[in-house]
Amino acid sequence: MTSKLLSIAKRQFRKGTERYEISDLVNLGDQLEIETLPPNVSAAELVERAEKEVAREVVRARKIIFKTLTENRARNREGNPERDVLFGDVVAAVQAECPSWETNYARGVCNLARVQFDVAISGRPVEYIGGPHDALPPCSVCQVSRADAKKLNFETWQIEPMCSDCASTQLRELR
Repeated sequence: MTSKLLSIAKRQFRKGTERYEISDLVNLGDQLEIETLPPNVSAAELVERAEKEVAREVVRARKIIFKTLTENRARNREGNPERDVLFGDVVAAVQAECPSWETNYARGVCNLARVQFDVAISGRPVEYIGGPHDALPPCSVCQVSRADAKKLNFETWQIEPMCSDCASTQLRELR
């Protein structure tokens, strides 16, 4: 239906282009008849769809990265000569899953996930959540305690608000 314009929009999101600029590009592609938009679809709707698809691809890639790094923890340790080889393998696996990704974009996503994994596996929070205790979100695992930090949930492979008890339990089970 609108595969060419959608792929253009997705590529622009991966490059970091602003939303309004992508919408302008989609409109221009429609005007130049690269591919015409259906009458019931606007450029903004197509751009929103592209943004959601890119986000889903990133989530899928991060799951692959986190699982691979968990399975190869010995190779991923700091100072291990195999670490760079493992990183290359992870990037290749991500590009096999998402073949439309450029190498630089895939490496950037993989590097960020590896840094977050290294922080999470050491037991430290990936991101702190500030504010009064009443405003803190509930833990994504137990749904009871308040979470003051986002940590890697080893069950869902997502960075989520987690209480210290649930995070330490998951780390103990992992080790």
